[in-house]
Amino acid sequence: AARPARPKEGIDLLDKADRVFTEADLPNYTLHLLKGYAYLNLESRADSMKAMESFEKAIKSHEEAIARLEKEKAGNPNKQQQYDIFKNDKSLGNAYAALVTLYAKLKGDINLATQTAEKGKAKYPENEDLVAAELNIYLDPKLLNEALKKFKEQADKTPDNIQIVLIYANLLEKKAKALQQAGKPEAEVTAAFDEAIAAYKRVLAKDPKNRDANFNVGAIYVNRAVDVNKLMNALPNDAPDSEYEALKAKKLPALQQALPHLEAAAQAEKFTEQLTLVTLVSVTAELGDMDKMNQYKAKLDALQK
Repeated sequence: AARPARPKEGIDLLDKADRVFTEADLPNYTLHLLKGYAYLNLESRADSMKAMESFEKAIKSHEEAIARLEKEKAGNPNKQQQYDIFKNDKSLGNAYAALVTLYAKLKGDINLATQTAEKGKAKYPENEDLVAAELNIYLDPKLLNEALKKFKEQADKTPDNIQIVLIYANLLEKKAKALQQAGKPEAEVTAAFDEAIAAYKRVLAKDPKNRDANFNVGAIYVNRAVDVNKLMNALPNDAPDSEYEALKAKKLPALQQALPHLEAAAQAEKFTEQLTLVTLVSVTAELGDMDKMNQYKAKLDALQK
């Protein structure tokens, strides 16, 4: 017979241990916690539902053990010691983190997920997995406004967490693109993109070589130049030269601002990404820097070969 999957073997052993602990009236929250992890490893929806039930049982069992020992510890050193151990056990923060994700994905219940996150954070404020699980809920495009609020709060709270600030910057950029697609006034769209750039620069202040922040800032400036170029091309043949020059004066600074960020991104990529090199060739050509254009063109040719 084929050897059963290891997570299933583990679950069977945990079930046996659970029966022993239950008969002996011993706290079994750790067993439920481990069983939850094992079910998650099996990955099917049915197993994920069982994982959710196991994590719920782990939290309930832990709370019941604490409540019972709260009554029994007076004058009993052994109970007091057990109470202290259970009370200081931080592992249940991971159960809350798992439930936040499962409630959002399996039940589609964002309110329950966020309530669980708040309850978990109140008990285990230092659990980073719990914070990450809550924030991940809001990466659904339909929850953009809620996501911006949550990630801003967390980015302000943990400014050294580059990944959180980077996600916040990316959400701001999505907001700006949504405004642009909705046909909002240019000033409003530009201000929204500037807000995203400022957030990306918060990342770069901590990590100047960060590839994603550099590339995204460069791309925003390049797209700004592209939009101006479209306006230039749309000018009628009899348009005054002053209109063309006014637009050109907006286009070149955007490309000049894009260039150092794109170069930093290319260096971080070790010149192995075609998109970045193609963009650098185009930008340097537009700026009239033929030496740099030829350098990046040579790197692009070598990469394509």
